[in-house]
Amino acid sequence: KSTKFPSVSILIPAFNEEKTIEKTIESCLNLDYPKKEIIVINDGSSDKTREICMSYAKKGLIKLIDKENGGKASALNVGLKYAKNELVCCIDADSSFKKDTIKEMVGYFEDKGVGSVTSNIKVERPKTWIEKIQWVEYIFAIYLRRLMSLLNCLYVIPGPGSVYRREVLLKLGGFDEKTLTEDMEIAFRIQ
Repeated sequence: KSTKFPSVSILIPAFNEEKTIEKTIESCLNLDYPKKEIIVINDGSSDKTREICMSYAKKGLIKLIDKENGGKASALNVGLKYAKNELVCCIDADSSFKKDTIKEMVGYFEDKGVGSVTSNIKVERPKTWIEKIQWVEYIFAIYLRRLMSLLNCLYVIPGPGSVYRREVLLKLGGFDEKTLTEDMEIAFRIQ
């Protein structure tokens, strides 16, 4: 349990996410967390992602940053430049938080040796056989990550719902834009 509530910048990289971005933003707005900012990085979307995000930005609920398409790591690095808070949380534009997610995670950062904390990711109401396979994979991964964390050999910090100490990301130069698995690569460098 956290005794402090450090400020958190939530980064949402988005490329052509018109079908899911609103649900993601709403889940961020509905987080039970006192000090947060939400930054959506529109990574050159050609659909209505920007328009949907702009409706929230005009109300002052989120910051919207537009950039040319460069991929997820590139979008996260742009967002990192705008993030001013102690902790940085990344969430995919097709994912959502439970109300208490960040509150349950920040307590680990009271240990100054912690550079990142990952969450448990689950597939919401799997319907297709691929979604059901992914659901099983994610459940297995949750327990595997817990074991690896106990052994101090966690090899991946999954993109959706992971929280990082901002100073650690800056010290490492941000996310590697030349890899497709930026979440695994940053975990290796944090280790």
